Amino acid sequence: MRGSITQRSRGSWSLILDLGYEPDPRTGKLRRKQKWHTFRGSRKKAEEKLTELLETVRTGQYVDPSKTTLGEWLTDWIDVSVKPTVRPASYVRYKGVIDNHVMKAPIAAIPLQKLRTSHIESYYASIPAGSRPVHHTVLRRRCERRRRNG
Repeated sequence: MRGSITQRSRGSWSLILDLGYEPDPRTGKLRRKQKWHTFRGSRKKAEEKLTELLETVRTGQYVDPSKTTLGEWLTDWIDVSVKPTVRPASYVRYKGVIDNHVMKAPIAAIPLQKLRTSHIESYYASIPAGSRPVHHTVLRRRCERRRRNG
């Protein structure tokens, strides 16, 4: 993957990620797919941020700054990443935590880009102490991958 930086104004930069090509639904021809991010700060910091973003794209952990919520992300993660890698009983348990608890809590509606430690701590405070280890396992596994890769 490639990326570039252009200056928009003093202290403002556009970080452009090249994400490859995808077919145009109207014509069927391949078109270039790019994501633009605005960054405020020095050029050096912008270059560091671009490097981080490119690493997340390279490892498949890139999350488009959109309105994707924790609930949507966990639902996708459990089926795509967890189901093939854990025992069936673990998958059922994790899926039950997500469907029966996390999805019904206010934390599920928080956009990923705005999710903070305080949200997770507040969620833990709202559940019984005995079930916290399982909930923590689910959230920790997901958030560790996010933190490690971007």
